[in-house]
Amino acid sequence: MTVFKRFLVLLLLSLLGFCYYARALAGEKWAVVIGISEYKDRRISDLPYADDDARAIGDILIKEGKFSPQCVEILIDSDATKENIYITIRDWLLPREKKDDLVLIYYSGHGTSSPTTSLAGEKGFEYGTFNAFLLPYDAVAFPSSVPFVGRVTHEGIEEINDTLIPAERLSSFISMLDAKEIVLIFDSCYSGGGGKYILEGASKKGVNITGIIPKTSTKSNFAKDVYERLREESREDKGVKNVVVIASSRGDQLSFQYERLGYSAFTYYIKKAIEDGVGLDDAGKDGKISIKEIFDYAKVKVQQIGAFQTPIVFPSEGPDIYLVEKKWVPEAYMKEYVWKDVYDNVWVPERIEREEEGLFVWRKIIPGHYEKKWVKEKKVVRETPIPGHWE
Repeated sequence: MTVFKRFLVLLLLSLLGFCYYARALAGEKWAVVIGISEYKDRRISDLPYADDDARAIGDILIKEGKFSPQCVEILIDSDATKENIYITIRDWLLPREKKDDLVLIYYSGHGTSSPTTSLAGEKGFEYGTFNAFLLPYDAVAFPSSVPFVGRVTHEGIEEINDTLIPAERLSSFISMLDAKEIVLIFDSCYSGGGGKYILEGASKKGVNITGIIPKTSTKSNFAKDVYERLREESREDKGVKNVVVIASSRGDQLSFQYERLGYSAFTYYIKKAIEDGVGLDDAGKDGKISIKEIFDYAKVKVQQIGAFQTPIVFPSEGPDIYLVEKKWVPEAYMKEYVWKDVYDNVWVPERIEREEEGLFVWRKIIPGHYEKKWVKEKKVVRETPIPGHWE
């Protein structure tokens, strides 16, 4: 091998190594996207657009957020069981993500609260705590013992809670991530707190819940609980990570779904914020869209359409995370060849034919119908301006 060839080989290997290093330095983007419209327990009300919410978020992350399709896992309805959600985070996400990566977890579905059962003692259930939960596909609304005893027992509450996803358990999985940036989005009723308790449905159906629901209680805040647990875990184990947790509503509010939007209101405006490039008004911007810019836009829009919900974010101040990065494409001209007929009219043909008497072009008038026109042997360039834009 000549010296020159050796030099070329070394140069190529160096470039490949640099590209690998640059890619590793930039980090990968990962997402677990969950949407549950129909629950296995038919006593839990359907959410018409939660599945579409999840699909839309998955699509927009790939299209606009430049997430690799292999790095986005979407769980819809029956795929979003409690076990599958845990397995996806623990067995799919954890082995793949690395410390320079960004991880986003999105949930659209029911949120609820349920009383703890560990407070029985001298005061019975006079005082207690509601814990906030997310409902996976296989959550149950009533314990199996209700038809037999006519009331909800302490064991019945434990049976219900065992089918739900508590903030503590979800946080324990997420805290094991090495990723330096973590975004969590919960688009569910009461996602910002304890809110309505799941046993209200039992009470309205005449099931006795006396002695189960505390007369005086404190309500946990799901989004805040998850955020604080993650911050504490990261400080103790792996250094402080950049964590942003978003809830579509406060703890005492519903999250609204709108038929005319085809999505939940909050998710629709998250999608719009990313699609429209919120904050990218001109070429002077750096092309980066942060999660808090997206949140601010969605929060304002949700309230402008009259939805009685107040999205919240943790932390309200401090470090931000850039979720989308676009590049500015300067103004340009699209060039295309066209033909002119004997009257100098411009023709953009579908196809071209050459016959003895001259050149003919075919142009589509309406679907299935074409017009044939003889033109001069004159091909010209037409330039159409394309304004500068972000992509």
